[in-house]
Amino acid sequence: MFQVPFGKVGKKIVQELSRLFRAYAEGSALESIALRAVMVLSVLALQKPSKKAKPKELAACLERRLALWERGDLDALLEEGRCLQQRLPRGPRGAARRQQDQNVARDFSNLMFQGKTGAALDLLDKRGKGGVLRVSDPVDGEGPTSPTVLDVLMSKHPPARPASPEALLPDCTGPQTVHPVVFDSIDASAIRSAALSNKGAAGPSSLDAHCWRRLCTSFHAASQDLCYSLALFARRLCTTLLDPEGLSSFLACRLIALDKCPGVRPIGVCETVRRIVAKAILHVTKQDIQDAAGSRQLCGGQVAGIEAAIHSVRREFSSESAEAVLLVDASNAFNSLNREAALHNAQFLCPSLSTALINTYRAPTELFVHGVVLSSEEGTTQGDPLAMPLYAMASVPLIQRLDDVEAVRQVWYADDASATGGLASVHSWWNKLSMIGPAFGYFANAVKTWLVTKEEHFDRAKELFRGTNVNVTCHGRSYLGSPLGTDDYMRVFVQEKVNGWIEDLQMLTDIAKSQPHAAYAAFTHGYRHKFSYLSRTTPNIVSLLAPLEEFLSSTFIPALTGRAPPRCCCP
Repeated sequence: MFQVPFGKVGKKIVQELSRLFRAYAEGSALESIALRAVMVLSVLALQKPSKKAKPKELAACLERRLALWERGDLDALLEEGRCLQQRLPRGPRGAARRQQDQNVARDFSNLMFQGKTGAALDLLDKRGKGGVLRVSDPVDGEGPTSPTVLDVLMSKHPPARPASPEALLPDCTGPQTVHPVVFDSIDASAIRSAALSNKGAAGPSSLDAHCWRRLCTSFHAASQDLCYSLALFARRLCTTLLDPEGLSSFLACRLIALDKCPGVRPIGVCETVRRIVAKAILHVTKQDIQDAAGSRQLCGGQVAGIEAAIHSVRREFSSESAEAVLLVDASNAFNSLNREAALHNAQFLCPSLSTALINTYRAPTELFVHGVVLSSEEGTTQGDPLAMPLYAMASVPLIQRLDDVEAVRQVWYADDASATGGLASVHSWWNKLSMIGPAFGYFANAVKTWLVTKEEHFDRAKELFRGTNVNVTCHGRSYLGSPLGTDDYMRVFVQEKVNGWIEDLQMLTDIAKSQPHAAYAAFTHGYRHKFSYLSRTTPNIVSLLAPLEEFLSSTFIPALTGRAPPRCCCP
């Protein structure tokens, strides 16, 4: 794919995208095909005719293809696209293989200058990562009975289940009506701001965040008109229940299977324009979501919610009355959430967001992976800004039901649940969660759940949780990226983190010798936040960070500046 060129031909494709989005927003005769045309247009029009094509050649190619599009000659465009796809090189690809290339520094620098900090850091941080898997790869061994990656992906996207009555909030007065004027603040400026702050890879249409920033900002009046059309589309998404068929292309995702070493992690990549629209909607409904989630579910957009969860659990566990803290892990949490129950409850908990959520999630979503199409019928979509608010709304009724267990302080951040208190109370809370959680689509995984106890209660905890498959320890465990437990456990945890960071920074130091600007940007926009997060969430670790400080001052900074570290002049 090539970038949309500046000039007349670039404005032409921006105007066509704007026309199609406005056609859907205004409910015209093109409504049923408008969004499908948007997603198809970029794939057909922006494929490179050759690897070394010059900008003028690309502009001429785009102009020729847009002429075919205007005439409705889709067969010619499809034939050209198939021919180009068939001639693509089939050699090794992927970040893991690029890392073995001699030009890692150049690739790293290019990614940083494109604003793709995460992708650049992935070139350095490859410990224990196996890269992207193909659907035909076996998961365990090479035997004929070994499941393939496709089998695992299908199992991780279960079919839709009807909502259980016990998971539904009572419909006493009906959902609250929200006046459409609430969403008038979604305007061209809001869309432009969302596009500028958006990051990430492309969905099925192949237009990534960088491309959409260009479309929404770089073509003057045409870009302004596109932003306005997207604003009209967002308003309609929030105020009107729409035909799922017309939205299906807008909601489709790419699916990537990552090697967890061991296991498979499915990553869905939704359309960039979907993320832009969702961010603009959240700008209006943010406060309503926070009010609905409250202090029960800290993934609802609360400021520093994850850090508040860590400090709250640590404070409760350190109190004299607490005997243990249970750190719960859920199986396939975001793909197993019961959509029907979640969308029903969202109408009562957050009416301003409920229509957009219903339009987005009431129908199955298509997932494209290596020529195979899977269906996402439960749970949320990876990368969708509306996914976390939906999960918050879906889990609040479950948390309310668990409030009935006495003498337990529970803290939730998304699917990471914790319960602190006496052993008997925590055991009762676990039993109730295991019993009622599946009705909401929350399946607690005992094998990956840990009970951290104080040393004097360890034997009693082992006996009480015998037969539950819950792991019991008196040392400690990581909770949301921060160590929780004894001083010895916290020290070992932080030391391992520091050693890993130094290993990554050594690679960054090598890059800094030839690409100092890119290395400095990666440090300030990437690694620095890892250090500060651990420092803010873990007490009394200043001395444990000394090796990291020494490496930065004696090795990394001199590599950036090209100067030797200053010598100490003290006697």
